[in-house]
Parts: sequence; C-alpha cells; structure tokens
Amino acid sequence: MTARSEHGTRLAERALLGAALRDRVDDVIDRVCELTHNAGGGFDETIEDTFRAAVGAATRAVADWISFGDAAVTRESDFDAAATFADLARFRCASVHEVAKRCLRWRDCIASALMDEADVLEISRGAVREALWMTLHGFDVTLVRMCEAYEVERQTLFDDLARRS
Repeated sequence: MTARSEHGTRLAERALLGAALRDRVDDVIDRVCELTHNAGGGFDETIEDTFRAAVGAATRAVADWISFGDAAVTRESDFDAAATFADLARFRCASVHEVAKRCLRWRDCIASALMDEADVLEISRGAVREALWMTLHGFDVTLVRMCEAYEVERQTLFDDLARRS
C-alpha cells in the first residue's frame, strides 16, 4: 500500500469514526453524568443542563473535526463548545476544579467511545491515533478557554471589590 492510498484510507476511516462518535453523543453525555454522580458531584438542574449542553456541543465538535479533518470546518463549533464550558464561570457554585473534573471525564468518555467504535468498525491503529490526538487537542482548547473565562470572571470580581474600597 502506498503512503497516498494509506492516507486516503485513514481519512475514510476517520470519517467513519467521527460519524460513529456523533451517533454516540447521548452516550457520552450519559456516561459523563454517571461518572460525576458516582464521584459525588452534582449541582442544581440549571447548571447540570448547562453541563449536558457543553458535553453535547463539545462532543459534536470533536466528532465533526475527526470526520472532516479540517479545523476550519469545525472552528466555529469548537469555539461554541468551549464557550459553553466557559459559560459555567458565571455560576458561582460551579468551581473551577469541578468543571475541570467534568472536562477530564468528557475527554475520557470520548476516548473510550472512539476506541470501542474503532474495534467494532475495525479501524486502523493510525486512524485511531489521529482521532485520539484530535480529541486531546479539542480538550486542550476547551480547557484553556474555560480557564480564560474563569480568569475574566475573577478579574471582574477583583475590579468590583477595588471600586468598593
């Protein structure tokens, strides 16, 4: 097999893997919620709904990126997914460490779903490696944007306190 035909095969395999992940968005959401509940985490329903929306949006963004392989195609949805996690900064009871734990659970649940689907679909190791790298990159972007949002909120609070004194 030539490098060019192998690359074409990997793209096709990644497209299948991304589509399979997109079909499992609800499974990823349910699994993240289950792991959070088992760890003793949980917030009021408004915050939980926001978390579920963030996990769903982020999972769809990663699935699309894996499928299409072009960051430009998913840049807007990736930004929206990261922004949804970042929105949690406005909830005072959603601590940075709890949101970070949920982001980690989300990353792990996506990786698990990808590996399960790769086994079922008999996806090559190279295509799985690429899909997992894309997942990690998407996670990194999400985590950094979430931290930036918390920093903005923290700075706003400091500025408010400084004006009061």
